Amino acid sequence: SFGKLGHGEPSDESTPRMIHAFQGRHAEQVACGYAHTVALCENREVLSWGSGWKGKLGLGDDQNRLSPTPIQNLKRKHIVQLAAGSFHTLVLTEAGDVFTWGIGERGQLGHGDLENHKTPTPVLGLQGHAIGSIAAGEAHSLASSADGSLTWAWGAGHYGQLGVGGLEPRLSPTRIDDLEKTKVISVACGANHSGSVCEDGRVFMWGNAANSRLGNDSTDEQETPQLVPSLTEAALTDAGKGREEPSKLLTPKMMEELHGTNVDAATAQQVLDDPSIL
Repeated sequence: SFGKLGHGEPSDESTPRMIHAFQGRHAEQVACGYAHTVALCENREVLSWGSGWKGKLGLGDDQNRLSPTPIQNLKRKHIVQLAAGSFHTLVLTEAGDVFTWGIGERGQLGHGDLENHKTPTPVLGLQGHAIGSIAAGEAHSLASSADGSLTWAWGAGHYGQLGVGGLEPRLSPTRIDDLEKTKVISVACGANHSGSVCEDGRVFMWGNAANSRLGNDSTDEQETPQLVPSLTEAALTDAGKGREEPSKLLTPKMMEELHGTNVDAATAQQVLDDPSIL
């Protein structure tokens, strides 16, 4: 429904079906919200389709789109990353700027108010910082600086998903103080929980802890980032066997030593058994 599949008609599909609008285009990224979809093409063109309720397609109106439609306001912005929440969207430019649009009724757009925005709008609270990673949850957003030194959150905070302490919403980007002693290389959001990966391989999670989704022993909401003990090192995957087998771990330093050397699984296993050979 709403045309979110991009096939030019509001019908469901039970098997994958190619979107004909992408013939002649080379898509690099896709992000899905509750009833809308956005895609980034190799030529930096951004397209959206599906439900346009309250402007969440970024096309300046409330109309649904049954087929991928270019977002004209993002031309020449050189977009490099997309993130879609349930009813809002973020994009990151090559210059490190962040634009958001859609429903802002819980502060998830980061513009200091609860207004909806029907076209991409720069997040002023992040200007002056080159951003390197963005993420969107149900009604909250995250961003981290390109150098990894700073991470921000904004939007709904009722599960502690902002990581700033407390459950109050934040209408503008707010620094996550507990991550400032780490070097964050990427951030991610679930509906009401969040995570970050650090350069040293550590993973931190926070927010809604139901069903053990934070990867630790707690089932209580976590209002600040908590270390995931089992993911303190990067997992080695033996893709040659056709399935993931992360039975042992390589530290980021070991991975750096191996990077670009065309190391096969057998050699990697030797490294795991005797790291001194690096």
